[in-house]
Amino acid sequence: MKKAILIIATLLFIVSNPVLAQSKKELKKQVELKEYTKTKKLIQGGIYTFEATSANTQKGRRIDLTTSFNSLKINNSHAAADLPFFGFSQVSSFKGDGGIKFDSENVDYKIEYNDKKHRITIKFKAKNKAETFDLFLTVYSDATATLNVSSSQRDFMSYRGNVKEVALEK
Repeated sequence: MKKAILIIATLLFIVSNPVLAQSKKELKKQVELKEYTKTKKLIQGGIYTFEATSANTQKGRRIDLTTSFNSLKINNSHAAADLPFFGFSQVSSFKGDGGIKFDSENVDYKIEYNDKKHRITIKFKAKNKAETFDLFLTVYSDATATLNVSSSQRDFMSYRGNVKEVALEK
């Protein structure tokens, strides 16, 4: 009798386990969809900031940026960046501080939503007095992001970080 109960309990466990696994997978998809919807609303609002936590140089070197504030701020048609630069520059300036800095109106600002992959891509150009930047921001469902920056006078740089809501100043 004990063997029969043990066999029935084992069979019930084996049969119910795939059902539980499937519901976990569905739950994970629902959570990801909820995060993506929240992130999508943030981007559609037009006012957000990308805070870099690490930088990758063109030669593959990864640099941790968590000890200082590094950001790209978007306010509809306006972009401002203050990001560090590690690499080779074709033109040197003794007056500059060496970082990727600009405060300009966006040119060709385009947003593409990939609802199937839960990914948002933002492309635009920005200028400062000395150079032009092509920026490509990929935002994932959980608001993590990758920013790729190509410059007219510097090596390519890539940044990892998070997209956040900007606290409006009073």
